[in-house]
Parts: sequence; structure tokens; C-alpha cells
Amino acid sequence: LVRQGILHLRRVVSHIHSAHLSLPDTELVSKNWVEIARAARGDGQLEAARSALVQALSVDPKCVSAQIEHARLLYIQGQRQMAIMEIEQV
Repeated sequence: LVRQGILHLRRVVSHIHSAHLSLPDTELVSKNWVEIARAARGDGQLEAARSALVQALSVDPKCVSAQIEHARLLYIQGQRQMAIMEIEQV
């Protein structure tokens, strides 16, 4: 939980930083969402992980690390065929 808090703070800071530059750094923002998703999955918070991945992919639909993390999430939820299909698409 502490790790998720730190990652959340990092995402907020990067978002504020991007706003001040008036050019959003979509790669950095999506990367932070993926890190939040990974931490949540590791802590067994699968719904929080899914939600973070939705955010990552809404920022950058072609984010490979988000797609891979999504496949991992599907796999541990027992949706192995869908996980394999997701990896094949990447």
C-alpha cells in the first residue's frame, strides 16, 4: 500500500509537471499508471490494477507495457486464452 501511494504521488507530480509545460508527456503518464497497476496486482488488488491499466491505455492506447501488464492480469484471473491472445497482438 505504501508503494502504491508513492507511485500515485509520482503520477500526480508528473501530471502537474506536464501541465506546466503545456505539452503532456503521455509516455511518462502511462508508464506511471502501469507501475501503479503492477503494484496493485502484486498486492492482490486486481480491480485497482485493472482500473490503472484502463487509465494507462486511455492516455496511450499503444503502450506496450500496459498491454503486457493487462495480459498478466488476465492470466492470474484465470483468463489464460485471452492473455495469450493479448500477448500475440503485442
